[in-house]
Amino acid sequence: MGRDNRYDSEWLETQRIPQIGKEPREPRKHREPNWYIILSALASIAAVIGLFVSLGIIHPFGSTNGNATPTPNSSASYTAPTPGYGCDHGGGQWGKTKIPNTLWKCSDKGLVLTQQPSASNTEAEVTFHWPGHTFASNYSIGVTMSNISPAIACGGIGFRGLDLKDYEFDMCADGTWQLTKADDIGEVSISQQGTLSDIQQPYLVKLTVILSTVSVNVNGHSLPDMSIDTSYSVTHGLNLDCDPYTTTFSQPNTATFSDFVYKPLP
Repeated sequence: MGRDNRYDSEWLETQRIPQIGKEPREPRKHREPNWYIILSALASIAAVIGLFVSLGIIHPFGSTNGNATPTPNSSASYTAPTPGYGCDHGGGQWGKTKIPNTLWKCSDKGLVLTQQPSASNTEAEVTFHWPGHTFASNYSIGVTMSNISPAIACGGIGFRGLDLKDYEFDMCADGTWQLTKADDIGEVSISQQGTLSDIQQPYLVKLTVILSTVSVNVNGHSLPDMSIDTSYSVTHGLNLDCDPYTTTFSQPNTATFSDFVYKPLP
């Protein structure tokens, strides 16, 4: 098949119709740019953008939730009455889970995470990021967990997370708690576990991470301080999740999260 030469410059040149009685036009001379005009225009545009930013009409940082992220500040705290993708309308970003057979939804009680039996060995989760901010080395996380069911179901807080690595504290419906550790390939092991049999839902969980120590308080009950691996020193995201403490189950696991607070510490 022959080449379509309709866009070939040499072919177009041969097809031009001579214009009788007219001299060929001189090629357009290159004009030097007027830098004064250009710079003045740029300065005017910058001034308008600055005015719009100060008025809140446009924002220096984007957000999947539609609101501005505050100026980067590693010492700033963040709160979300209803955390999660599409539920929180602050400047944070919440990555929604893409694991099959896990669900999330916003409700008047908070973020509801559900894990179906067919999603065993996984977890329903959302991940919190704060565009333009870096997570402090030391910080505390607070969240209220409620409507955790059935008895083996747990609500979890993932911290010191980087790629597949992280630590996670789980508080379960029957009062069982555990601290787990995921390694570079996502293999999970239990670091500490126990039971708080004299408390009831909702659980107000506050987790404090300082250097290689994590402290946990649930409804005013403080657990013994727990040590974590010093190689888990960087945080790229914080997780809220729901899964059971057993590998086999026949009912969906569900947990509701509200009043999320992230607070950096010295």
